[in-house]
Amino acid sequence: MKKFIKFIVAFSIFLLSAWKLKSELSAINFKDVFQIVENRSLASIATLILVSFLGVWILSLYDVVLIRSQKLKVPILKTMKMSWIINSLNTLIGFGGVIGSTIRYNYFQGFTETDEEKSILKKNISLLLLSMLTGIGVLSFLVVANVFSADYLLAKKPILKVGLYILAGLLPIFLAITTIKAPVPTDRWVTFKYTCVSVIDYMFVGLVMFLSLRFVDVNVDFWQMESVFIIAAIAGLISMVPGGLGAFDVVFLLGMTHQFGLERGPVLLALVFYRLTYYILPFFLGLILSISEMQLILKEKLNEKDNVIIFTKEFGTIFIDVTKRRVQKMIQWIMVSVFVIGSFFLTQDAMVGLFSIGPEDNSYRLVFFNVMYVLATFYMIPNYVGLFYKSKEAFRNLLILIVIGVLCQIVLFDHLYFVEGFIISGIFVSVLFLSRKNFTTYLTIRYRREKVVWGLTFFMVYLIHLIIIETSAEYDPQMVRAFYISFVLISLVWFLYLWGNRYRLRHKYTFATLADENKMSGKREDFEELLINYAGSNLANLGFLPSNAVLVDQDLEVGLIYLECSYYILVLGDPIGKVENFFPFFKEVHDYATKVGKEIIVYQTTTENIHIYTELNYSLFNLGEEAEVDVQAFKITGNKGKVFRQLLNKQTNEELSFQIEPATHDLIEELRPISDVWLSGRKEMSFSLGNFNETYLMKQDIATIRTKEGRAIAFASLMPAYIDGKMSVDLIRWEEHDAIPMMDLLYLNLILWAQEEKYVVFNLGMAPLSSSFEKTNTFLTTIITSVYQNSSSLYSFKGLRNYKSKFKPNWYPRYLVYPKRLLISQAFIQSYKAIHPKNQNTEDKKILI
Repeated sequence: MKKFIKFIVAFSIFLLSAWKLKSELSAINFKDVFQIVENRSLASIATLILVSFLGVWILSLYDVVLIRSQKLKVPILKTMKMSWIINSLNTLIGFGGVIGSTIRYNYFQGFTETDEEKSILKKNISLLLLSMLTGIGVLSFLVVANVFSADYLLAKKPILKVGLYILAGLLPIFLAITTIKAPVPTDRWVTFKYTCVSVIDYMFVGLVMFLSLRFVDVNVDFWQMESVFIIAAIAGLISMVPGGLGAFDVVFLLGMTHQFGLERGPVLLALVFYRLTYYILPFFLGLILSISEMQLILKEKLNEKDNVIIFTKEFGTIFIDVTKRRVQKMIQWIMVSVFVIGSFFLTQDAMVGLFSIGPEDNSYRLVFFNVMYVLATFYMIPNYVGLFYKSKEAFRNLLILIVIGVLCQIVLFDHLYFVEGFIISGIFVSVLFLSRKNFTTYLTIRYRREKVVWGLTFFMVYLIHLIIIETSAEYDPQMVRAFYISFVLISLVWFLYLWGNRYRLRHKYTFATLADENKMSGKREDFEELLINYAGSNLANLGFLPSNAVLVDQDLEVGLIYLECSYYILVLGDPIGKVENFFPFFKEVHDYATKVGKEIIVYQTTTENIHIYTELNYSLFNLGEEAEVDVQAFKITGNKGKVFRQLLNKQTNEELSFQIEPATHDLIEELRPISDVWLSGRKEMSFSLGNFNETYLMKQDIATIRTKEGRAIAFASLMPAYIDGKMSVDLIRWEEHDAIPMMDLLYLNLILWAQEEKYVVFNLGMAPLSSSFEKTNTFLTTIITSVYQNSSSLYSFKGLRNYKSKFKPNWYPRYLVYPKRLLISQAFIQSYKAIHPKNQNTEDKKILI
């Protein structure tokens, strides 16, 4: 219950702060702000912003005092960045300092060595948090001593007077206690140091407020303004709202208008500039810095244990368990959110610019650059999918579009004053620069969501087209024509670039080259050595098919067979080699494919390795079943063997001989006409099936059936499984015979030969879509079952299983493995393309388009 209450309190504070932040942003009238900025010199704008940033930077002195008091050895530059992040968050949505305390503790504890040092660090941070108030206590003492005069406010708001005296009275007591009983043993005077920093802080913030007043042409004495500022700051503390939002503004406005007789409007504008330059702009800069720095801190924390401790003495200790993957996803979501929000403003700017061109503005330059600006902002949006998945391709595309956008902003500045656009473009560039090392993939995988985003983008462009049609009557026809020419020309150039760049990247960064860079071997000799040292599989020999490629990790002693396509990697069967290394090996393969923007599809995997694929979020589909005959149990005696005996008798009567022959060039040339006749003009298949290729067949023995004259009329290539006691058949082709079914005869002789040679298992191959049970648990499997049961005209799936069943095999399921984000139809199509390639040149490995 206690933990639940703590959670409710923390969550309520978060909601309150989020609501207050929204209120603060919505209270700013950007139209008035732009009007003021437009009439100010660049020097005055820069001065206000730089002094405000300096005011936030001064807060890093707190961390300097903390470091020196505990003699921590920390990197200075990184600590300054962290200080900015902490203080910019604290000033705007600080939860009373809890966010700063959280980040400070999680950062600085990495530089402590003992539990005692960590305990002192907690006390030191708590003391720092309290000492942030001592500066206002010193200034309160000066108001009580009438150094700063605020008689009107104190008379009007008695509660402020009470708060003033309390802060002034508690100051010496607090300093005395923390000096006599020092919380930090290594530095007795640390409280005085924090207090000095706090005084400088409040004085400098007062200077920011003073410059904001001068920026809107309000002339007031600094010391008089500072007295009102101090009382308003106390009101903000009493209100307990982040940044003193509301109470501070009301009291400051009351003091400046009534005590000094100033007009309400300019003071309100000054408050807006104060909030904008001291709170909001530093906050956005802190957000940008946090994208890079916070990721490193959280990674360091998560290397120790998968949780982050949020430290605060005032609100208790809250534990939030986060995994490494969630942290990385959170950072990616933050980046995308920054770009989405920024794009909203850029698109708004671009649209306003496009439709602010009046009928009298007959400038083709304005039209061209406005259209370019609109399209640049729109064409950023589809790249956000790649941004989320850390694609270097999307990174470069966004940089190009941002540069184009900035160029348009510069050209159009005199006409439209894109101040907001410059700021957002700067934020975009900063985010990309700071997170550039996080972009690890070369290309973006073609996700369906990317296509949806492209569709929405085109729809928005189409809406612009409709608006132009509606307003075209007010413009010169030549101007309207210029609009359309610009739209078409710029879009055409951009899409040509996208296509050309994608084509270049697809050929530069391939799966094979990336694997080679990571010291993986693609040599068939290494793959063969792996098969000799470890058990293979029914599909292992297909690694020597010239159209297939192999990949071997010699350190892990694992390999696989694959085929690389434009957008997919087709893997044949399970990995081969050291079983305990299958998962780390396939994880590497998965990562390599992702880096080059390709999806992995595994064809004909077994039940033994399903856990590997499900762990990596892949889906499974039952392709069918594979038939394996128990050779030693196979019999041709009895009633069940009658058909086989009759077949052997026909073989004897026709004087046909069966023999196993080693592959030679002459034998292969002798068998080639049989293969050509059997194909009857059909194309050779590949990938999961062998083809009549001399290089490939030379690695196999060949079973032949010959006439009494010695002429070969049928053959089957014996595919070694590289498993003791197991054999399989690859190619099986024949000339038609009037009296004997040659396929049956080949299979029967092969099984009997395997029996004599003491083999245990004879593999008959797959029966696609078949299953030992009726699959009706989903709509898809219901359809597949129906196709299996009823198809016969094009391909009889059921007939093939029935044919192989005559040899009484055992049936084992085989699966198609594909990413969950991929449709099963896409996985089927890619598998079909791999097995039925358009290019029949099997001497070389080809990349399918």
